[in-house]
Amino acid sequence: MGSILEKVTLYDFLGYLVPGLVFLTIVLFCPVADMNNVETLNIYNTGIFTAIFLLAGFTSGILLSEISRIIFSVPFCFRRFRNFYYKIILKKSGLETEVIKQALINSRFMLTPSSDNIQDIAQYRRTMYGDIQIDEQYKRIHNYASAESMYKNLSFAFLIGGAVFRLHFNCAQHSPGWVFCFIWWGGVLLFAGRHIRFHLKKDLYTLVWFVRKYLT
Repeated sequence: MGSILEKVTLYDFLGYLVPGLVFLTIVLFCPVADMNNVETLNIYNTGIFTAIFLLAGFTSGILLSEISRIIFSVPFCFRRFRNFYYKIILKKSGLETEVIKQALINSRFMLTPSSDNIQDIAQYRRTMYGDIQIDEQYKRIHNYASAESMYKNLSFAFLIGGAVFRLHFNCAQHSPGWVFCFIWWGGVLLFAGRHIRFHLKKDLYTLVWFVRKYLT
């Protein structure tokens, strides 16, 4: 029970709270950036605000997660992209599609395999991950899933938060400058790249460990 609670807490903290707090920090920095706004600084320096800030950060993280999940899942709706993605996974894993399908048959998750090997793997990807992530032997998969979620949500925290920040300065007829643009888009690209890296790693180890579990 404690182990499950630990995994949920890690996933929630990294996946929701951290990105949500980053997003709110960027957005709330807009009025603070005006150095004459001393009253705003005094309001932020209170215990009640801290509690509200944490709660709002967690809620914002959940919202960011849902938006980013929908957007990042759009490419997988296209068959050509899906085939390209799983060919990369198969190449990195060194596994044959028939081996993976045999593991699915042994696990009794797949009863009637189709002739489309890539489609079968894509269809049962979540099932394989769900089976692996409840097995204590392969609990490291949670680290990859937490990192994937955190970086995905952080990329959108920078994207949307930076847009709000830029809009604030445009309305105030000020330019945030090239340093801001560098940090803004640099953060978006950095965290999006890290998300892709851990997304690949999570799916890769899911396949490898699933096959190991049911074929050894």
